[in-house]
Amino acid sequence: MERTPVNSSHLKAVGHDSESNKMEIEFKNGQVYSYDNVPKSAFHQIINHPSSGAAFHRIIKTKHFESKLMK
Repeated sequence: MERTPVNSSHLKAVGHDSESNKMEIEFKNGQVYSYDNVPKSAFHQIINHPSSGAAFHRIIKTKHFESKLMK
């Protein structure tokens, strides 16, 4: 999955697969998490927000999307 670089102090890049509705979040520390059942609109909100980390927390973390550590 291709990831888009974002403006954040903790996030490096965010990717989304429209077919599976999976989102990948790559952190600056090298960890990558995969989130299931995330709508593409959430991806666009995160990558277009002035603080992608704040948007990620508000949109993904507070809604408790299931995640798994990939690396």
